Amino acid sequence: MGELENYFTLKPGEFVVKKTESSKLGLIMTWLCGPVCLITLFLITYLPPLFSMLASSAARQAAAEALGLSDGSEVNVASYVFEQVFGFIPTFVWVLISIPLVCVVLAWLVWCLLMTYRHFQYQFVMTNQRVLGVAKGELLEASLNEVKNANIEQSIWGKLFRYGAVTVQTAKGTLTFYNIQNPQETYKAVLDVARGYCAH
Repeated sequence: MGELENYFTLKPGEFVVKKTESSKLGLIMTWLCGPVCLITLFLITYLPPLFSMLASSAARQAAAEALGLSDGSEVNVASYVFEQVFGFIPTFVWVLISIPLVCVVLAWLVWCLLMTYRHFQYQFVMTNQRVLGVAKGELLEASLNEVKNANIEQSIWGKLFRYGAVTVQTAKGTLTFYNIQNPQETYKAVLDVARGYCAH
Protein backbone atom coordinates (compact mmCIF):
# COMPACT_ATOMS: atom_id res chain seq x y z
CA MET A 1 0.00 0.00 0.00
CA GLY A 2 1.28 3.48 -0.85
CA GLU A 3 1.89 6.37 1.51
CA LEU A 4 -1.22 7.84 3.13
CA GLU A 5 -0.42 11.23 1.58
CA ASN A 6 -1.22 9.67 -1.82
CA TYR A 7 -4.86 9.31 -0.75
CA PHE A 8 -5.64 12.94 0.12
CA THR A 9 -4.68 16.53 -0.66
CA LEU A 10 -3.98 19.10 2.02
CA LYS A 11 -6.36 22.03 2.07
CA PRO A 12 -5.10 25.63 2.08
CA GLY A 13 -3.57 26.37 5.48
CA GLU A 14 -3.60 22.68 6.46
CA PHE A 15 -0.46 20.87 7.62
CA VAL A 16 0.40 17.51 9.18
CA VAL A 17 0.56 17.55 12.99
CA LYS A 18 1.00 13.87 13.73
CA LYS A 19 1.81 10.89 11.54
CA THR A 20 1.85 7.44 13.09
CA GLU A 21 3.22 4.30 11.47
CA SER A 22 2.47 0.69 12.29
CA SER A 23 4.81 -0.85 14.83
CA LYS A 24 7.23 -3.33 13.26
CA LEU A 25 8.25 -4.46 16.76
CA GLY A 26 4.61 -5.12 17.55
CA LEU A 27 4.28 -7.36 14.51
CA ILE A 28 7.47 -9.24 15.40
CA MET A 29 6.31 -9.79 18.99
CA THR A 30 2.94 -11.03 17.74
CA TRP A 31 4.71 -13.79 15.80
CA LEU A 32 7.05 -14.58 18.69
CA CYS A 33 4.50 -14.68 21.52
CA GLY A 34 3.30 -18.23 20.73
CA PRO A 35 6.73 -19.92 20.60
CA VAL A 36 7.94 -17.91 23.60
CA CYS A 37 4.96 -19.01 25.72
CA LEU A 38 5.37 -22.68 24.74
CA ILE A 39 9.12 -22.67 25.37
CA THR A 40 8.63 -20.91 28.72
CA LEU A 41 6.00 -23.47 29.77
CA PHE A 42 8.33 -26.31 28.83
CA LEU A 43 11.26 -24.77 30.70
CA ILE A 44 9.23 -24.17 33.86
CA THR A 45 7.48 -27.57 33.86
CA TYR A 46 9.97 -30.12 32.60
CA LEU A 47 13.52 -28.87 32.76
CA PRO A 48 13.86 -28.67 36.57
CA PRO A 49 13.16 -32.40 37.17
CA LEU A 50 15.30 -33.35 34.17
CA PHE A 51 18.26 -31.30 35.38
CA SER A 52 17.73 -32.54 38.91
CA MET A 53 17.94 -36.17 37.83
CA LEU A 54 20.83 -35.60 35.43
CA ALA A 55 22.79 -33.68 38.07
CA SER A 56 22.27 -36.34 40.73
CA SER A 57 25.21 -38.73 40.82
CA ALA A 58 22.99 -41.42 42.39
CA ALA A 59 20.44 -41.07 39.59
CA ARG A 60 23.16 -41.17 36.96
CA GLN A 61 24.72 -44.27 38.53
CA ALA A 62 21.32 -45.99 38.67
CA ALA A 63 20.68 -45.08 35.05
CA ALA A 64 24.11 -46.38 33.98
CA GLU A 65 23.55 -49.66 35.85
CA ALA A 66 20.06 -50.05 34.35
CA LEU A 67 21.51 -49.52 30.91
CA GLY A 68 24.46 -51.84 31.58
CA LEU A 69 26.96 -49.07 30.89
CA SER A 70 30.38 -49.02 32.43
CA ASP A 71 31.41 -45.64 31.07
CA GLY A 72 28.18 -43.78 31.91
CA SER A 73 27.63 -42.49 28.36
CA GLU A 74 26.09 -39.00 28.53
CA VAL A 75 23.67 -39.56 25.63
CA ASN A 76 22.37 -42.92 26.84
CA VAL A 77 21.97 -41.77 30.45
CA ALA A 78 20.17 -38.60 29.36
CA SER A 79 17.84 -40.65 27.15
CA TYR A 80 17.14 -43.02 30.02
CA VAL A 81 16.36 -40.16 32.42
CA PHE A 82 14.10 -38.53 29.85
CA GLU A 83 12.21 -41.79 29.41
CA GLN A 84 11.84 -42.14 33.19
CA VAL A 85 10.34 -38.64 33.43
CA PHE A 86 7.99 -38.89 30.43
CA GLY A 87 7.69 -42.63 29.79
CA PHE A 88 4.88 -43.19 32.27
CA ILE A 89 2.48 -41.08 30.17
CA PRO A 90 0.31 -43.38 27.98
CA THR A 91 0.14 -42.81 24.24
CA PHE A 92 -3.54 -41.88 24.29
CA VAL A 93 -2.76 -39.11 26.80
CA TRP A 94 -0.17 -37.67 24.41
CA VAL A 95 -2.84 -37.76 21.67
CA LEU A 96 -5.36 -35.98 23.90
CA ILE A 97 -2.76 -33.35 24.78
CA SER A 98 -1.71 -32.85 21.18
CA ILE A 99 -5.24 -32.13 19.89
CA PRO A 100 -5.85 -28.94 21.92
CA LEU A 101 -2.20 -27.99 21.41
CA VAL A 102 -2.64 -28.16 17.62
CA CYS A 103 -5.83 -26.09 17.93
CA VAL A 104 -4.00 -23.46 19.97
CA VAL A 105 -1.16 -23.33 17.44
CA LEU A 106 -3.64 -22.93 14.56
CA ALA A 107 -5.50 -20.17 16.42
CA TRP A 108 -2.20 -18.42 17.09
CA LEU A 109 -1.26 -18.69 13.40
CA VAL A 110 -4.61 -17.22 12.29
CA TRP A 111 -4.18 -14.39 14.80
CA CYS A 112 -0.65 -13.67 13.51
CA LEU A 113 -1.87 -13.57 9.91
CA LEU A 114 -4.70 -11.21 10.91
CA MET A 115 -2.28 -8.89 12.70
CA THR A 116 0.06 -8.98 9.69
CA TYR A 117 -2.84 -8.01 7.44
CA ARG A 118 -3.75 -5.15 9.78
CA HIS A 119 -0.15 -4.01 9.89
CA PHE A 120 -0.09 -3.32 6.16
CA GLN A 121 -3.69 -2.11 5.81
CA TYR A 122 -3.90 0.74 8.34
CA GLN A 123 -2.22 4.15 8.38
CA PHE A 124 -2.93 7.29 10.38
CA VAL A 125 -2.27 11.01 9.93
CA MET A 126 -3.63 14.00 11.85
CA THR A 127 -3.52 17.52 10.46
CA ASN A 128 -4.44 20.80 12.10
CA GLN A 129 -7.94 20.36 10.60
CA ARG A 130 -8.67 16.64 10.19
CA VAL A 131 -8.05 13.13 11.40
CA LEU A 132 -7.21 10.93 8.40
CA GLY A 133 -6.54 7.27 7.94
CA VAL A 134 -6.48 4.49 5.41
CA ALA A 135 -8.15 1.17 6.20
CA LYS A 136 -8.09 -1.59 3.57
CA GLY A 137 -7.36 0.95 0.84
CA GLU A 138 -10.26 3.24 1.83
CA LEU A 139 -9.69 6.79 3.06
CA LEU A 140 -11.27 7.59 6.43
CA GLU A 141 -11.50 11.18 7.59
CA ALA A 142 -13.20 13.39 10.13
CA SER A 143 -12.93 17.07 10.93
CA LEU A 144 -11.38 17.88 14.29
CA ASN A 145 -14.62 19.53 15.43
CA GLU A 146 -16.32 16.13 14.93
CA VAL A 147 -13.90 14.31 17.26
CA LYS A 148 -15.73 13.33 20.46
CA ASN A 149 -13.21 11.12 22.26
CA ALA A 150 -10.36 8.67 21.83
CA ASN A 151 -9.15 5.57 23.65
CA ILE A 152 -6.33 3.03 23.57
CA GLU A 153 -6.43 -0.77 23.50
CA GLN A 154 -3.23 -2.62 24.41
CA SER A 155 -2.37 -6.22 25.13
CA ILE A 156 0.30 -7.20 27.66
CA TRP A 157 2.81 -7.36 24.81
CA GLY A 158 1.63 -3.96 23.60
CA LYS A 159 2.21 -2.36 26.99
CA LEU A 160 5.68 -3.88 27.23
CA PHE A 161 6.76 -2.90 23.72
CA ARG A 162 4.73 0.29 23.27
CA TYR A 163 2.24 -0.49 20.54
CA GLY A 164 -1.53 -0.82 20.39
CA ALA A 165 -4.78 0.30 18.76
CA VAL A 166 -6.10 3.84 18.95
CA THR A 167 -9.83 4.39 18.43
CA VAL A 168 -11.09 7.86 17.54
CA GLN A 169 -14.79 8.44 18.18
CA THR A 170 -16.31 11.04 15.85
CA ALA A 171 -19.74 12.36 15.02
CA LYS A 172 -19.67 10.25 11.84
CA GLY A 173 -18.58 7.01 13.49
CA THR A 174 -15.54 5.27 14.93
CA LEU A 175 -12.09 5.18 13.34
CA THR A 176 -9.77 2.47 14.68
CA PHE A 177 -6.07 2.33 13.83
CA TYR A 178 -4.44 -0.97 14.76
CA ASN A 179 -0.93 -1.89 15.86
CA ILE A 180 0.48 1.64 15.85
CA GLN A 181 3.63 2.59 17.70
CA ASN A 182 3.53 4.84 20.77
CA PRO A 183 -0.30 4.86 21.00
CA GLN A 184 -0.25 7.09 24.10
CA GLU A 185 1.40 9.86 22.12
CA THR A 186 -1.14 9.55 19.31
CA TYR A 187 -4.04 9.45 21.78
CA LYS A 188 -2.81 12.59 23.56
CA ALA A 189 -2.13 14.39 20.28
CA VAL A 190 -5.63 13.65 18.96
CA LEU A 191 -7.35 15.02 22.06
CA ASP A 192 -5.06 18.03 22.50
CA VAL A 193 -5.27 19.15 18.85
CA ALA A 194 -9.04 18.51 18.69
CA ARG A 195 -9.68 20.53 21.87
CA GLY A 196 -7.41 23.31 20.68
CA TYR A 197 -9.22 23.38 17.32
CA CYS A 198 -12.66 23.53 18.94
CA ALA A 199 -11.49 26.26 21.34
CA HIS A 200 -10.77 28.50 18.35
